[in-house]
Amino acid sequence: MVKFVRVERQADPYGFLVSAEEYLQALPRFKEELPPGAREFASDPAHYDFYGSRCVKDLTLVTVHLSDDGLHLTFGPNEWKHEGGLEVSYTEVGEFDVRLRRRGTEAAALGSLMLDEILPHSLGCSHEFVFTGGSVRIVSGDLSARWMDAVAEDAASRHLLLGPAAGDQVVDHQHHEQRRQQQHE
Repeated sequence: MVKFVRVERQADPYGFLVSAEEYLQALPRFKEELPPGAREFASDPAHYDFYGSRCVKDLTLVTVHLSDDGLHLTFGPNEWKHEGGLEVSYTEVGEFDVRLRRRGTEAAALGSLMLDEILPHSLGCSHEFVFTGGSVRIVSGDLSARWMDAVAEDAASRHLLLGPAAGDQVVDHQHHEQRRQQQHE
């Protein structure tokens, strides 16, 4: 459960109250305890700039790839806000937890990212993402985040991939970029 960021569902079924104010006030007190990559990502002024194209709010989780070298998450952009997607990679993963919220009989889905929070942890850092339909929490030695020019935006690519299984293909950014260029030709 996030400690400082605020994500509260409102009476309107599509409305949320979101605030990173408490987190941003607390961050200077603990940011030196964060590993270098986590500290850089959490301290980026654009990270919580809700009007900026490099704010995490409104991204959509596109792929999750768990492998021997770590955990890799790819987030697709919101077409009205972001210029590209975000890729976050974790090393020395100690925990990976996905929680979905169901509302009545509607299908469970993570939905759009509302906010995230990176905190110091005895293993390195914890990184929790709060979505409209659930949450994802990772505890790792460190993380690296990289904004990308483009990530596949079509709904068909919005799937969860937990390591390569028989018949699965891990699609990388280069493949997405080639596909995007073909669609625009």
